[in-house]
Amino acid sequence: MQLSVQTAGSPPTSLILGPGAPVMVFDVGGTDLKYGVVDSTGRFAHQGTTPTARASQGEFLDQLSRLVAIYRAEPPERRPQAIAVNAPGIVDASTGVVVSAVNLGWTDFALSSALEARVGLPVVLGNDVQVAGLAEHRLGAAKGLRNALVLVIGTGIASAVILDGEVYDGDGYAGEIGHARMEPLTSTTAIPCTCGASGCLQTVSSASAIARNYSAVSGIAVVGAKEVMEAAAAGDAAAVGVLDQAYDGLALAIAQSVALLAPQAVIFGGGLSNAGDALLVPVADRLDSILSFHRRPLLLPARFGSSAGLLGGAVQARQLLCKERPAGGRQTPSPWRD
Repeated sequence: MQLSVQTAGSPPTSLILGPGAPVMVFDVGGTDLKYGVVDSTGRFAHQGTTPTARASQGEFLDQLSRLVAIYRAEPPERRPQAIAVNAPGIVDASTGVVVSAVNLGWTDFALSSALEARVGLPVVLGNDVQVAGLAEHRLGAAKGLRNALVLVIGTGIASAVILDGEVYDGDGYAGEIGHARMEPLTSTTAIPCTCGASGCLQTVSSASAIARNYSAVSGIAVVGAKEVMEAAAAGDAAAVGVLDQAYDGLALAIAQSVALLAPQAVIFGGGLSNAGDALLVPVADRLDSILSFHRRPLLLPARFGSSAGLLGGAVQARQLLCKERPAGGRQTPSPWRD
């Protein structure tokens, strides 16, 4: 039985959260900080991007505080009543602590309480990929599914695990599929990973790994995975080999997830997902050759792309105002509409 692969559509420009309290969302990246304000109608009244302040935790908190102050001067219908912060790395949502964010140099950063003390508003903290997965589950590609895996493939690889209609975070440690070892323990060619281990999925299957590994094999410097895909389409044997290795890794990792969790669908997000069928079809073919009695998941492109974090953060901020602070990854339903 062949796996079902669907191609991407454009997110609706009319998407709104529905009437409710205005909230502010920060989506923190190692390079850029995205932010947005959802007004009382549920639409994004403001959105912006600025370089992330990285010198210290204090400088980062100053940066967020200044942005919050700007929007607290807005009229009541656009004045935030709660704040959501999506952070990379290991996040304990129940305590509001970033346990570890290697790319930012953060360890045991009590972000929620520190920001609350500065701005006088309630703050909810979430892992960036899990929050993006929440958005895809509530209104995106995984809407209506009880069990799904949202796989984000970019500089690294991470996932959001949706079980029984809820985003499961494993106390902040779930979903780190990019750091699952894919090479045999006896391998002498396993590539070192930024996490300190070697042979991790993201060392062969992330967008950055595809570009890096192709450059190492061919001696040709490339900027990103797109160039490698174009070279493979033109018959470049080195590019074909690197992509075969990347697709094999993704199919094996997904097959293990299917055996353990039986997701109804695997949602592909992140920069590499922009390749569409050039990514989904070869991964689907490999996955179909691996699985036997298992439930075949749909392979679907994410609906919201880089906007998913802001959308999911807005859901969490409004839930916080309803006294439903996320704990242990359990998320309660939220009213979305188009």
